[in-house]
Amino acid sequence: MKKILCLLFALLLLIGCAACTTNSGTEETKSTLGDEETGDDDRLTASDGLPETSFGGAKYRVSCTDTYAYEVYSTDTQDVCDAAVYKRNLKIEERFDVEIVPVITPMGNQLNHEKEIMRIHDAGDDVYDIIMMQVWRAGTLVMEGYFRDWHNDVPGVDFEQPWWTTMVNDIFTINDALYVAAGDIALTSLQGTFAYLFNQARADDLKIENLYDVVREDRWTIDYVNTLVKDVYTDVNKNQERDIEDAYGFVTATTHDASAYLYAFNLSLTGQNEDGELVLMLDEAKADTVYEKVHDLFLNNSGSYAVLTDKEYNNKIGMFTSGNALLSAQSLSVLYKQVREMKDPFGVLPYPKLNEEQEHYYSGGSNNWSVACIPIAEADLKMVGYITEALCCETYRTVIPAYYDVALKDKYTDSDDDEEMLDLILAGKRSDLAILYGPTLSGMNALFRYQLQKQADNFHTAWNENKIAYQSALWQIEATYERMAEDDK
Repeated sequence: MKKILCLLFALLLLIGCAACTTNSGTEETKSTLGDEETGDDDRLTASDGLPETSFGGAKYRVSCTDTYAYEVYSTDTQDVCDAAVYKRNLKIEERFDVEIVPVITPMGNQLNHEKEIMRIHDAGDDVYDIIMMQVWRAGTLVMEGYFRDWHNDVPGVDFEQPWWTTMVNDIFTINDALYVAAGDIALTSLQGTFAYLFNQARADDLKIENLYDVVREDRWTIDYVNTLVKDVYTDVNKNQERDIEDAYGFVTATTHDASAYLYAFNLSLTGQNEDGELVLMLDEAKADTVYEKVHDLFLNNSGSYAVLTDKEYNNKIGMFTSGNALLSAQSLSVLYKQVREMKDPFGVLPYPKLNEEQEHYYSGGSNNWSVACIPIAEADLKMVGYITEALCCETYRTVIPAYYDVALKDKYTDSDDDEEMLDLILAGKRSDLAILYGPTLSGMNALFRYQLQKQADNFHTAWNENKIAYQSALWQIEATYERMAEDDK
């Protein structure tokens, strides 16, 4: 897609932009609050289709943590990404005569946020109209009956529109009920998605073919990656040891970026059968193949370096930004921060396919991106539905392009390759009930990466040890949904 970059954003690229994940920023940039908008024609002409309505100055109150408040609200008109959020809110406030008000839980801890939501609910207080909370904890409150059903209770929301993450919302819908919604209103959904980054300077030195074309030609597979990075290793510090100061073909970690291979290779841990029952859906033979190939790339490839503990995670980021990795699996959030400061030019690619027969490229994410939830308390549901839909659409139209064109855009090239790859990555985002119901399902989503951390020979042993407990937990979730359906009648 061709972006219509305004001159202001082009100038901002030359002087750099502040980190887009906070409201304060660390560098000054020119204000972006002119009339100019960026984005391709399809985005800029998108319409939410809502009728012009006045809500008489009503407050649209959004519960969030201080850490993630930037995706809800901003007063910063200098940082380009925060300014886009500010301008989005101002436009919606003026259009519908509402006031967007963040209700912030301090300390940035999702467990604190969850406790606060429960406290307010149990006290019967009327404090907020919508909640933005991390997906891995949201399922716990769904099980307790704290949220309303988006599909059946909330008018004005069209989940077929491109600003909603369709594949994720379909997976999160049980018995036609959706209690948490994934969409562009949550910028963390974009930031928490995993991709491959590559060092263009090292690729040129190694005379590697155009990797964007490899993706387009459907040759970007894990076998291709395994071959590409094999033997790409230099003992930089000359100490005869493989450590974080050396240079590698591939740098990765056995954290959430490892779990993402399940989704990249189109595996489902859970799902619904033809009768609508929640069941384990894992193709166990395919899962063994996936584990074998990822294990080989991580632990047996002479050109790979895998960080094996969570506390060493930042080593992976530093090794890439220092220029010591040809390829690295990273969350897109690092593009707003560390990666933009690296000296070498870089590019963005999707996770590889399992093989060339796989139809699409898919992507997975961490478990700490935000979903939108509506508290069960009495509320003006028309106002909540309209404003949420309008905010999602406007984020799709103008805020996401700001991230694309400024925070994510490779500042060393003038091609559209990276934005094409980002579109591919985000369009293919998948998830699983194992993420939404992480605690209830006993960390099922993490089992794959835990096996890699332990350097286990296979995946099926651990899966077989746990799958009876997993299925029992799924029946518990199913029974809860059936009970809530009965309560709604």
